[in-house]
Amino acid sequence: MGLLIVKNLYRRNIRVNYLYMFIMCLSLTQGFWLIYLASKGMSLLQLGILEGFFHVTSFIMETPTGAIADLYGRKFSRMLGRLFLIVDLLLLLYGTCFTHYMISFAFCAIGYNLESGAGEALVYDSLLEIGEADRYMKVNGLNEALYQIAQAFGLILGGFIAVQSYKSLYTGQIGIVLASLAVAFFFTETTIGKGERQEADIRQRLAGQFRDSFSVIKGNRRLCYLILIMNAIAVFSVVIFYYMQIYCKQNGINEQIFGWIAAVSCILGALGGFCANQVEKLFKERLLMLFLPVFYMVIAWGMVSFRTAVISFGCIGFFDSLTYVIYFDYINRLIPSSKRATLISVSSMVFSFYMLFIFPLVGAVGESFGLSKAFVVLAFGATGVALINLWLLHQRRTI
Repeated sequence: MGLLIVKNLYRRNIRVNYLYMFIMCLSLTQGFWLIYLASKGMSLLQLGILEGFFHVTSFIMETPTGAIADLYGRKFSRMLGRLFLIVDLLLLLYGTCFTHYMISFAFCAIGYNLESGAGEALVYDSLLEIGEADRYMKVNGLNEALYQIAQAFGLILGGFIAVQSYKSLYTGQIGIVLASLAVAFFFTETTIGKGERQEADIRQRLAGQFRDSFSVIKGNRRLCYLILIMNAIAVFSVVIFYYMQIYCKQNGINEQIFGWIAAVSCILGALGGFCANQVEKLFKERLLMLFLPVFYMVIAWGMVSFRTAVISFGCIGFFDSLTYVIYFDYINRLIPSSKRATLISVSSMVFSFYMLFIFPLVGAVGESFGLSKAFVVLAFGATGVALINLWLLHQRRTI
């Protein structure tokens, strides 16, 4: 009887996570923070530096926060991350200079770090606890669909509020983060792969967790390939999404209209996440890994002209969700549960490493030559990734 109750609690984690994901991803500010900070005097170059600083912080803190989730619990890590994001929002709302915004971006990065590995690990290990790990791609696909629907709703509502008052926008976002914190109380901690709580101090625990986690990556060429390629193509989605805010503003499109454009992209993203399981079964692993980076290359070239940018912007939503769900399922199959949150955080660290160079570079080129030229640079980068991927797949022993 007790075992049945415990299993029901783990099964409940999946349902609670659906609600948590929807509220967590209901972001009023994500589609408008570049415009907001630009209105407070930040240049494109400064915005690029701020996002770069975010990823420097994330690069440094990603693996430590993943280790915290493995050692002290995924639920604890997710709740702590919510508190860091509240501090971030308060600094953005009341900050008055570049330094204040840099500090806020550091808190934001750590908040996301605390969530990134812990979230996926809690869901996957909950499924392991009840013997339903084969459902992960389907569950993650639904999570991705909820993420995109919540983003779409947040962008539409955020665009409406932004043209009225940015103070109301950020105050409302603080309320949403508090609501997600309340939902997180209902998670049940998993026990599979839970590290023994040794008497050693935190530095020894973290060092041991890092050493063991990196040894898993070192001995697995396939895992290295998936992490490096998945995060390389994910960078193009994020850079396009954020700089599209300014691109639209420069072409006479205000926040409210941009909110609707971005919402359409998110709805297509929900479709991508929802049908990822069926797409993977239809086209199979090797064909998907061959062509997904090529699609990103085509989309990146479509951003060069504003006449085609809106179409490309919509397409990026679909392929971003599709790629995320499929690649993360492949990655999770290769990760031991005891190191899952840490290794997923290592993957996020790779993403941050890419971003800390690419985002400021696009901002610097956009500041000097215009965003159209900046997207040309981005498109050449996407072409390079697609060609490297084709070469790696040709070397069959890589994967």
